[in-house]
Amino acid sequence: MRIDRMPHTRAGTTGWLLDRRRVVRLLAACAVAVAAGPLLAQSRVASRPTEAADNHPLSPAIRYARTGYDALDKVQDYHARFVKQEWIDGGFAVQTMEMKLREKPFSVYLKFGPPHEGREVLYVDGRNGGQLLARDSGIKSLVGTISLDPTGRTAMAGNRYPVTMIGMRKMLDSLVAQWEQDRRQADVAVKYYPDAKVGDLRCKVIESTIPTRREGAKFHRTRLYLDADNGLPIRLQQYDWPAQAGAEPPLVEEYSYLELRTNLGLADGDFDVKNPEYGF
Repeated sequence: MRIDRMPHTRAGTTGWLLDRRRVVRLLAACAVAVAAGPLLAQSRVASRPTEAADNHPLSPAIRYARTGYDALDKVQDYHARFVKQEWIDGGFAVQTMEMKLREKPFSVYLKFGPPHEGREVLYVDGRNGGQLLARDSGIKSLVGTISLDPTGRTAMAGNRYPVTMIGMRKMLDSLVAQWEQDRRQADVAVKYYPDAKVGDLRCKVIESTIPTRREGAKFHRTRLYLDADNGLPIRLQQYDWPAQAGAEPPLVEEYSYLELRTNLGLADGDFDVKNPEYGF
């Protein structure tokens, strides 16, 4: 930046003072410019992740996955056969449940099939003191209905996630958050399968793969299944990294919402322990 000097004159004191003020202003401007330099550089650097994210293979996958919200916004409640498979404590647990779910207020009723046939669980957001209500099967049913902290040790036994995280919307929320995190990985591969099936149900599948285990990456492979007819997210699969190169990746989690019937007009009575159809 150029700083002009005033010519020195005997009677130039006032001129020199004015010039000094000008110099001070210019120096101050230089100081501001120097101070702002790192901020501008930071701003340019900060913009790079966004630009990189826009070009990341997961960006269109996330946009595609978010179309599931458009389908879910049309669903107030549903009945489903909920099947979950989870690797827990060194073993693989498979559970099938009859599910009723209402979005507002978030309400869930579950009736278990084998190996816990007859077990019932009920949770309604903002009711029952924030507790889930449960009645076990067999001889344990003699205890009657009990209240449990949804995230406590007893309620979480044999589960990777609490009942408050159940449902297609919560599943999609979790996936989108995961893929947003995975965009920090540069080598994610994404594939699309437009003609997949779950049983006889036609589906569109988005698959992401992170080739090697590293910090910040939770799963090796992820597959989201969207119903080809209505766009609902009906299945999520998560795989761990294979033990050796070329081996099949082991399944860690699978959540499926099958035989869906939506917008049934489920009411408070469907999520009440006093419902005569329930065993509470």
